Amino acid sequence: MSRPAYLGKMLLHWCEACNVPVLGKRCGCGKNTKKVEVTPPGDIRPAFDYDIKRINSVSEKQFNAPLISEGHLVVLNKAPYEDRMDEIIVDGEVLASLRFEIESCEWVLLPRLEGARRLFQGRDIKGLKKWVVIEQEIVPFILKKGASVLAPGVLDADPEIRKEDEVVVLNPAGEVICCGRARMAGKEMCEEKRGNAVKPRWSGEPEPQKINSAGQSWEDAVKANEKILDTMIGNSHTFIKNVAESMNMKISVSYSGGKDSLAVLQLVDEALDDYEIMFADTGLEFPETLENVKKVTEYYGKELRTASAGNSFGIR
Repeated sequence: MSRPAYLGKMLLHWCEACNVPVLGKRCGCGKNTKKVEVTPPGDIRPAFDYDIKRINSVSEKQFNAPLISEGHLVVLNKAPYEDRMDEIIVDGEVLASLRFEIESCEWVLLPRLEGARRLFQGRDIKGLKKWVVIEQEIVPFILKKGASVLAPGVLDADPEIRKEDEVVVLNPAGEVICCGRARMAGKEMCEEKRGNAVKPRWSGEPEPQKINSAGQSWEDAVKANEKILDTMIGNSHTFIKNVAESMNMKISVSYSGGKDSLAVLQLVDEALDDYEIMFADTGLEFPETLENVKKVTEYYGKELRTASAGNSFGIR
């Protein structure tokens, strides 16, 4: 009988007082945190400057406005998809997903409600893109019955909307009602007397933006997580030592050049003196990865063992 699939604990929480991500239910400041609901398996990482620039570049191209304002920590969660897709978490809220669509070979931003509010609410929509304004009378059908936006209920729409574009739907007061995919072009939405205009992906009651203006930095985040990380590190050291003592074998650390294996390597180096580094070269690695493996091995001063697949994949 096959064993059931197992997903580890979803660790990402957020301290609203410090406005930083926390890997537990209590922040270093002593206050309780709220859990951030992200898509399993929960492969989270800090967003770097180039990540934020790419997100805002795509957002400006699609909606003519940046999604992320300055002075906010951003966390990314790698979500399952045919190609690359990251969920974007700011102020403890999942604002949107950024994914690479294979057919068009371009990055596309899929805003959620909070992200759409930050893009559209309080701004003149005429200076923005990919918006649809609907009659107030049809809002309850979308929110309570999950109905699509039909063309007869559209008051106005960005004429540049193309079929299959990601769009944001607002009521006449400029409040976000839903986000989804256009089923017809913007001009058709305003002219047609029948048919689906927008298929909602996310919908919800109108709310103000949830921007947290509390000061924050990654130094604040490290401080908030210090006790949690110290406990995790201590438990890891104990586990590594127990495994090493239970087997009369040479200790090898498999290093791929990625963040996860680097963390394991650092933990092993702190816990043990005698070990070697092992690298599996599939023949598909980037030159930068090979250079990274070389530098890391030199940094730790350990023996490197390499297993190579040669030209098995016919690339080199």
